[in-house]
Amino acid sequence: MLRVAFERKLVFTIGSYRTTRKEDVITWNDIHHKTDHKPNTQFGYPDDTYLDRVTDELKVKGITEDDITQILLKRR
Repeated sequence: MLRVAFERKLVFTIGSYRTTRKEDVITWNDIHHKTDHKPNTQFGYPDDTYLDRVTDELKVKGITEDDITQILLKRR
């Protein structure tokens, strides 16, 4: 589902960076990603609730598990 979001150009956006308040920068588009291999950190995985949360975030963007089938069919 994250791949579908990437292909639909939904993962990143141009906006303000939350920590530095810089404007007009490339930033995440409200789909959380785990970028740290250490557990129990803000961006670390494993995270017991991450898959449920990211699935909900993707649904808000119009991406569901049905979209995975479309990706698999395109590969054939």
